[in-house]
Amino acid sequence: MELVANNPPHSSDTSGVKIMDFHGNLKNHLLKQVQADIKRVNTAYKDPVALDADIEYFSDLVKQQKLSLIAFNEHTRSRHTLLKTALDGVQ
Repeated sequence: MELVANNPPHSSDTSGVKIMDFHGNLKNHLLKQVQADIKRVNTAYKDPVALDADIEYFSDLVKQQKLSLIAFNEHTRSRHTLLKTALDGVQ
């Protein structure tokens, strides 16, 4: 119990970023990452010279875009599951 009392959830970690702030901004960060990756893929797709020259780079961009989207969707799913569990516990 003493450990919890000395380190409440809203306390700062060693980097100075509040733990709750990190988790609160995670959805926005993931969304910005997805949008940036989509923009990179679209830019590379519209440039036929770059697309023909380096197909491996383009495939890496598409892979990163898919992984970003998966991370965003998983975060949304886990938040929904936590909320559903909390609401089921209240009933």
